[in-house]
Amino acid sequence: MFYAVWLNANENKISRIEDITYSKNNDKSYIQKELNCDYVMEATNILNVISDVSYDHQLDFDVSFLLGLTDIVEEFGWSKQKITTYRNRGKFPEPIGLIGKRPVWSRAQIKDYMNKNTS
Repeated sequence: MFYAVWLNANENKISRIEDITYSKNNDKSYIQKELNCDYVMEATNILNVISDVSYDHQLDFDVSFLLGLTDIVEEFGWSKQKITTYRNRGKFPEPIGLIGKRPVWSRAQIKDYMNKNTS
């Protein structure tokens, strides 16, 4: 998977990351220029992108936008059992990556899901 990354130099942080469609025929620097982003990079998941860019540029590694299972339970009121059941049925968003062996989701991803699937 390919990601476009925008940096906020004033705050010493990554300001935005988006997964993108990237053709091997296109040059990464061309895509970078077209999107007006700081990087176009290939990674297995968004956590690798954050880690690599943060390390390379000595940026603050802010993971407050990431939620683990316990965070989702506390923030959205679903039980761990309900989330696990929905995940096993393929009715819950795929995690964006793993920290250790634990799945993590972005807060925006879960908010969108909850807004669309709860009343």
